[in-house]
Amino acid sequence: MDRRGRLTLTRSGGALAGVKFPVTLHKGDVLRAQVRFAPGAVGGASGTVSFATSAGPVSVPLVGDGTRTGLFATSTSLSFVLNTNDGVITNVPVGINAWAVTSIVNGGDTPVRVTSVKAPAGPYTAAGLPTPGTVIKPGAAIPVQVRFTPAHPGAATSSFAVTSSKGTSVTVTLSGAGLRPVTRFISVPSRVNFGSVRVGHTAKIWVNIVNRGNQSALMSGAFTRGDPFRAQFRIAKGLPVNSADDLTVPIIFTPRKAGPFRGLYKVTWRDALGAHTLEVPVSGAGVG
Repeated sequence: MDRRGRLTLTRSGGALAGVKFPVTLHKGDVLRAQVRFAPGAVGGASGTVSFATSAGPVSVPLVGDGTRTGLFATSTSLSFVLNTNDGVITNVPVGINAWAVTSIVNGGDTPVRVTSVKAPAGPYTAAGLPTPGTVIKPGAAIPVQVRFTPAHPGAATSSFAVTSSKGTSVTVTLSGAGLRPVTRFISVPSRVNFGSVRVGHTAKIWVNIVNRGNQSALMSGAFTRGDPFRAQFRIAKGLPVNSADDLTVPIIFTPRKAGPFRGLYKVTWRDALGAHTLEVPVSGAGVG
């Protein structure tokens, strides 16, 4: 387009012609479109200019970078939540870490020197913050990883800031909320009943042990109490089980004589709140 926002067409002989669509281009003709780039934000931007022709669409890719003197952050506000294994997004339980990342970018076309840095406080820590004196080249980005580890239930806010020699300062606000810690394992089914099993024969029931709390746990072990019940597989000591994770264990019943039997399947684990136990009642009867 020319200054008045119109396309221009130069015929093969060099004559300038007006443009009114549809327009026929002969061999040697040149159709020009002037594109204006006015970035509204710092960083890369892309687009296309497209023309519909009788031979099919023709597209020209457009790429540009918006610049601004000094520093900026790719994310100026970080909110900390926990995405569990079953896809549930919650606040962060006390004692659990949540992470978020932003980058400090030199958005101008000249190097800048970091003159001061203010680190976050409270339950927030930041890794990768530049130190005073660091020179950030044009377009360079410094990733900063922030960790939120709530020590108490409730909301917590903080921020960190980086100031440059160009007089610009970038501040990133941080927000999150701690949840009351909960330790809870359940068994599905909650009671294991084999019913009647012929003497000398073996029956098997699969039991799911599920971490329904909001704490990461390390298994201490598991065992059955009461013959003739036994777990076909053992749970390894130190096995990590995060919130919403589950373990599937087959329990076996092999009666050697007729009569009723009762026992327990006992699971133990440790987490930030201490040692814990889940007991699952097991029953069955041997029949002649």
